[in-house]
Amino acid sequence: MHLTQSVVNPVSASPVKVYPNPFGAQLSLESGVMIKTISMYNALGEHILVLPNISANNAQISTGYLTPGVYMLKIETADGMVVRKLIKSGE
Repeated sequence: MHLTQSVVNPVSASPVKVYPNPFGAQLSLESGVMIKTISMYNALGEHILVLPNISANNAQISTGYLTPGVYMLKIETADGMVVRKLIKSGE
């Protein structure tokens, strides 16, 4: 699967915040609308994580097991889908 940083049905009135970036052992998400599903892909486009049925406006992801590098995070909300490019730090 090829992912590019893009927005489908933009969630502009209630943007999704993903922090910190670069991230370490944990990644946090906040949204003004309900988050449905979170998926993460590595730089090769391999699907490495899926968190379905979140049904909340925020989420935390434990990422300590990931190796440093570039990742894409696909966030499906009640208003659409957002894809963010993230960097896992070496610390």
